[in-house]
Amino acid sequence: MYFRFGVTELEQFFKACQSSKEEDTNIAAILFGLHDGEELERLLGRQDDKGKTCLEYAIEGNIKILSALFPYTASFKSKAIIEGILTKRNAEECKALLQSQTNERKETALFIACKNGNTEIAQFLLEKINDHQLQQTILVKPDIYGNTPLHTSCYLGNSLIVSDLIGNLEKCNLLQTALAKKNNESASPFHAACGSGNTDIVLLLIEKLKSCDLLPKTLHKTDSHAMTPLHLACANNRSDATKVVAILLQELKNNSLLDKALGKFNEQGLTPLQVASSSSNRKLLAAFVQRVERWGSIVQELSSTNTNRQSVLHLACNAGSEDVVMYLMDKLKEHSILEEVVTMVDKDQNTVLHTVTGSGNRKLMRVLLSRLPGELADKLR
Repeated sequence: MYFRFGVTELEQFFKACQSSKEEDTNIAAILFGLHDGEELERLLGRQDDKGKTCLEYAIEGNIKILSALFPYTASFKSKAIIEGILTKRNAEECKALLQSQTNERKETALFIACKNGNTEIAQFLLEKINDHQLQQTILVKPDIYGNTPLHTSCYLGNSLIVSDLIGNLEKCNLLQTALAKKNNESASPFHAACGSGNTDIVLLLIEKLKSCDLLPKTLHKTDSHAMTPLHLACANNRSDATKVVAILLQELKNNSLLDKALGKFNEQGLTPLQVASSSSNRKLLAAFVQRVERWGSIVQELSSTNTNRQSVLHLACNAGSEDVVMYLMDKLKEHSILEEVVTMVDKDQNTVLHTVTGSGNRKLMRVLLSRLPGELADKLR
């Protein structure tokens, strides 16, 4: 990419890193943002005819240029470069660098390290963020999407970084602030953790939410798509998601919130069980149903419909998972509501048989018919 006619990108890197002009600071910020960690590391390591690298010029030169560069160094593989920069600057300049953000997404070096799952650099930066002002401005500082370092680490399911962040947040009395923080879609770090399906993170956050007296409130909070933590866990097909669903249902029961949570509709008009029925995760659905059989009204849940009057069986057939459809039909038969649910019509007057016929899924049609009593199958044809 060219910003000056006839000047290569590498030449512009060198010029920007040596300059003190505002124009070159802006060009540097744009250039740094165009490359991923490995490519940027390689470009900054290139030498000129004096045997000096872009990075050396930046470290020696204008603090504004270095501030434009600094957050991106958190995407490098090793902490050596970021450590070298901080050791060559005084305390005030180090503070400025740690607080500096990328131009386009407003990400600090700590945020980028968390986003990239670079535990070594994240831990190193957390050690450097050691006074109250830095902690206030960095540990809970959001990017342009409203995500804090804790949000992004929970989304990615990085339990080591989440644990380190929480330890630092506790030390500076910012844990409650961080746990209650919502991003631009009204999701808390707990929403992010339940959506990622990492059991260790979910358990750790539940422990900390309890200590801050925030758990009951957080369990039934919805994001901007009306998704509760339970909805998000039910939408996840990862193997860990089954454990997360079991943990959430137990906590909802313990806090007398189970019935309220089971009846909550998201913006698509689905309850958590209906979300689970729409997935291809039979184990997750079975874990959900088994617990509601023990603690709630499973017949009510299995026979409920969404806002389009679709049953759990409609939703499972739409998703096309034979395992889920077989499991649901066996459960409906066990609770003596198979005929009631199979004959339900949605808002377009379609039964599940209409739905499967329309999809052209012959295997699913055979599954349906094989589990229906003969008279009922004939009636629906």
